[in-house]
Amino acid sequence: MKKIIFCTIALMSANINFAQSNFSEINQIGLANDTYVEQLGATNRSIVYQDGSNNFSNLVQLGVSNLSNLEQIGSANVSTVNQNGSTNVSNIVQLGTVNISNLEQVGTRNINTVNQDGNANESEVIQVGMDNTSDVTQEEANNTNFINQLGNDNSSTVDQYGSSNGSLAIQNGNKNNSSVEQFGDFNSNDLLQFGNSNESLIAQIGNRNTSITNQNGTTNGSFVSQFGNDNYSMVSQLGNSNGSVVVQNSNLNNYQ
Repeated sequence: MKKIIFCTIALMSANINFAQSNFSEINQIGLANDTYVEQLGATNRSIVYQDGSNNFSNLVQLGVSNLSNLEQIGSANVSTVNQNGSTNVSNIVQLGTVNISNLEQVGTRNINTVNQDGNANESEVIQVGMDNTSDVTQEEANNTNFINQLGNDNSSTVDQYGSSNGSLAIQNGNKNNSSVEQFGDFNSNDLLQFGNSNESLIAQIGNRNTSITNQNGTTNGSFVSQFGNDNYSMVSQLGNSNGSVVVQNSNLNNYQ
């Protein structure tokens, strides 16, 4: 009887230690900041720092060894992080007012980085699979970004410097790579990659430029460069090993 009781106590102690292996640290300075953290699993780690007023963060970690770092400095910034799986990593920094960041990671070893510096910028990232990487930088105001990665080893980078720029990047497959650079105001980018090992680079420097790229297949490559204002480009690649280069160096060019 004593042996049974001892084993029961040992098992309860082991379960308690397992549950306590998660780590969460919250630091709040200012007025009316709010943070919610839920951790279910083992060795998950989250650090939240809020300095200002009316900032809100919601963090859920389900699984093993997920890592989330969140820093909000300013007012009325909102961040939501959901990590479901193992060894996923999220680093989010919001500086300014009314910036919004939403992240969903499902799988293993996905990495997301978001830096927002300004006002009313919005970023949403969805990563489902393994070893996907996304890196988002938004500076100034009213920039919007959406990244959806479904598969393995996909990489997406979006840099927005200016106001009211919009970027959409969807990657469905494996080892796709995309990079979007927007400098100016009211630039728009839509990028779709379906398949494997596709590569796309978009550079928009100016105002009101529009780029649409659709890659469906394997090892396709596309480069679009827009310098100026009111340029329009549409590229569609269906199949394998296609390559295209679009260079627009003035105003009101139209390529499709």
